[in-house]
Amino acid sequence: MRIHRYGGKKGTPVVLLTIDIPDNMVLLSDFDMWHVVLNDGYLPLYDKDDIEDPSEDEKLKSWENVFCIDEVTDCWYVPKSTQATFWELKKEWVLKAEHFVLAR
Repeated sequence: MRIHRYGGKKGTPVVLLTIDIPDNMVLLSDFDMWHVVLNDGYLPLYDKDDIEDPSEDEKLKSWENVFCIDEVTDCWYVPKSTQATFWELKKEWVLKAEHFVLAR
């Protein structure tokens, strides 16, 4: 459905799935923080943890913060945007499939 939000082409068919995946098959991470990792950046959780010129090991270790999805109010990335990723989607996990056509 995001394509619609970002100006998808009118008439494009889209499907919204309602799914129920076992918890042990899902990896939760922070969407915004993930982009810091993708851009090879250092990812401090709190301002006090920020390092001016982190070593490669410090940078790699900081990437673990992408999995900090607890509600923390005193860190730099509030509000949070939790994303769920999974390796496979089994048919039996699909509860509902709603078909739409983009109107705009």
